Amino acid sequence: MAAAKREISKIISSVWLMSLSIGVFLFYFIGNILLTNVYKFAVVGAVFELFWLPALLLLLIIPIASIVFLLKGYGKIWQLVLSLIFWGFAIIVLIA
Repeated sequence: MAAAKREISKIISSVWLMSLSIGVFLFYFIGNILLTNVYKFAVVGAVFELFWLPALLLLLIIPIASIVFLLKGYGKIWQLVLSLIFWGFAIIVLIA
């Protein structure tokens, strides 16, 4: 029973990390690619200003957390962890 709970918590934490990764990617993609000037509309510029620092911090934390998950041996969900690492580096390439 305890082993099953640990596996479920590992999967849930990986899904959260994947969701955060996709969210950060979409934030930067929409802000920099689709809306070339986020300050054209005041509301969009205000939302962008509100979320840029948390998105930047998540940009640094997500690849590190993904590598930690990989090194901790999250076993059967290694595909999800590798995709997290891919998304993290894709975001970095998109910003750079």
